[in-house]
Amino acid sequence: MKCWRAGRSPSKTQRQHGIVLLALMILLALGGLSAMIAIDVWQVSRQREREQNLLFIGAQMTKALEHYYYSAPAGQPRLLTSSMGDLLQDPRYQVPVRHLRRIYMDPMTGENAWVIERVGRGMGVHSLSEAEPLKQAGFNSALSTFNGKKRYSEWVFVYTPPLIAGNVQSAPVINQPGPSVLKSTPLSKGNPSWR
Repeated sequence: MKCWRAGRSPSKTQRQHGIVLLALMILLALGGLSAMIAIDVWQVSRQREREQNLLFIGAQMTKALEHYYYSAPAGQPRLLTSSMGDLLQDPRYQVPVRHLRRIYMDPMTGENAWVIERVGRGMGVHSLSEAEPLKQAGFNSALSTFNGKKRYSEWVFVYTPPLIAGNVQSAPVINQPGPSVLKSTPLSKGNPSWR
């Protein structure tokens, strides 16, 4: 193989090797760029999926609060609760009555921790996540308050009992009012509290 020296032009073979090397470098750069784009698309897709899970779980918890309210034993007033534990096993009954089968894992934080707090006349549940949602608009009318929220913790899923004619007082609440954070493991057959 000949060496290239100053003043001499490179041979045809050397030029071909240089072109192949340049093409390989461009290919590697394009491959890296494609991988970065694919990772970004995957992360956005994953966050959208977690948002959908959060919306589903919030709806389930709202239904559990509503079910608890309407499931008052005969002769007792309808009440709201500020305890997720009451949704798992209603203390108003001698036999186990469950309004929520398990505490769902928060898809945004990956933990079984939620905040349940008084919101107006009702009770609300929300995530502890301070991350910014991708979805900023286009919620159904029941969740229209989520439009423009900057954190998932601002997505509060609220159940508000209906006003009874002539009664404008807010529904009574069992336990201590105010926000509480529930950290729990889901009930399962291996858990002694499963019945």
